[in-house]
Amino acid sequence: MNESQTETGLRHQSLKMLPVGLFAAVMGVTGLGLVWRKFAEVFALDALYGDILVFVGALIFAVLAGAYGLKSIRHADAVAGEYADTAGAGFFSAIPIGVLLIAAGWAIRWPALANLLFWISTTAMLALAALLMARLVRDTHALDAANGSWLLGMVSPILAPLAGGPLGHTEMSYLCLSVGLGMWLVLFPIILARTIFGSPVPPSARPTWFILLVPPMIIFVGYLQLTGNGLDMFARTLFFLGLLLFAALCWASRDVVRWPFSVAWWAFTFPLDAVAAGAVVYHQAAPTEATQSVAIAAVALATVTITAVSARTLHALFSGTLLINPPVPAKP
Repeated sequence: MNESQTETGLRHQSLKMLPVGLFAAVMGVTGLGLVWRKFAEVFALDALYGDILVFVGALIFAVLAGAYGLKSIRHADAVAGEYADTAGAGFFSAIPIGVLLIAAGWAIRWPALANLLFWISTTAMLALAALLMARLVRDTHALDAANGSWLLGMVSPILAPLAGGPLGHTEMSYLCLSVGLGMWLVLFPIILARTIFGSPVPPSARPTWFILLVPPMIIFVGYLQLTGNGLDMFARTLFFLGLLLFAALCWASRDVVRWPFSVAWWAFTFPLDAVAAGAVVYHQAAPTEATQSVAIAAVALATVTITAVSARTLHALFSGTLLINPPVPAKP
């Protein structure tokens, strides 16, 4: 691609089309940084790569926050429309989730800043979860509106222990984990029923299937971190349920190479981070050759996937196809 083509592509894109869902890039990259730091701890490696990824995630957040803030000023109607969309409003929680993950990454290096970020993010996640649940209770919604973004919006407090544990906020972490667990138990069967019995999910939106992996794996990690109970029955149930969902979703996505690329592909990334984190933590609790192989494979898959999605996102941005009106999705 030459310079004139790049400039043309950038001009044809619109800030109005910047989706809040792109904050999932912060989750994917920063989450991978946390995974690599844990991987380095368990396998006695240098944590530098994980630290770099956390900083890159923070940089991505700063860029997106500035751009989306500008969008909210210039195109307030578009932002309001995103929030009014029941099927996608949950992606607004990707903003405080990104802040929470950055806090987890900086908890040891800069605890004062991490504390501030922790309280901002957890307050925002709990508030958004309450607002989104109130909307579901008050209004009538078609079953087809149920998707992984509901989990993102209303189950996000389960992430609090990732930063709250290292920072010493045990009670707040328990509160958030309990709220998120309860919301997951309510929403998971609804979303699964919509996926099975509702209208077919278009290929462009199918990456959101993978958000189903996040709750069992992150609750597993947070539960072990907060309780120190080790691999009891509840912990094993969460982890093995996550593995079963992972295997099922991989098979359901066997034609992924034919799915059109979009911002929705970032929905692959943090769920794979969650699987990798769960596998590494499980290996730490029960070290065997089998658990070691699973942990290494999961971290490799998350790393390769995030690298590939990042490359495709940058290509779409500079070729002028990322921030434009999306085409009508093809029927599966």
